[in-house]
Amino acid sequence: MKAIETFLSNVKASFDDFRFVSGDCHNLAVALHKQFKGELCAIIREEFDEDDEHYSTTYSHMMFIDEHGIEWDIDGSGADERWIEQWPENRDECGHTSEFSYLSMTLDELPSFLAEHNCKLDEMLINELLNTSQPVIINS
Repeated sequence: MKAIETFLSNVKASFDDFRFVSGDCHNLAVALHKQFKGELCAIIREEFDEDDEHYSTTYSHMMFIDEHGIEWDIDGSGADERWIEQWPENRDECGHTSEFSYLSMTLDELPSFLAEHNCKLDEMLINELLNTSQPVIINS
């Protein structure tokens, strides 16, 4: 677990972490998967109107689940609960509610899932993320 925390700390030192909660979460999850092995898991948000009619299904967030079942994103462990807490459990001022589900997938399944949601992998970014965890060796 300490290794993942160190990895995320290095990422935060090198990148604006906002990008990993606003569009690049899947790239970070893939980098974590390649570095530490584990699962990729999408959080799917279902929205219902004031009459409890379903009106929207969206891919909300991607997280990495380590071998101990701990969910990670740029803000550390507990990614699933932290992400879902952003939306009210009860009806909002318009009477809308949200429900969440999880969709685990393999690295091979990820590109088609992302394409369905108008997203894609950024291999250059993934490689940059992986390189932030590598020690810098300076030859004198």
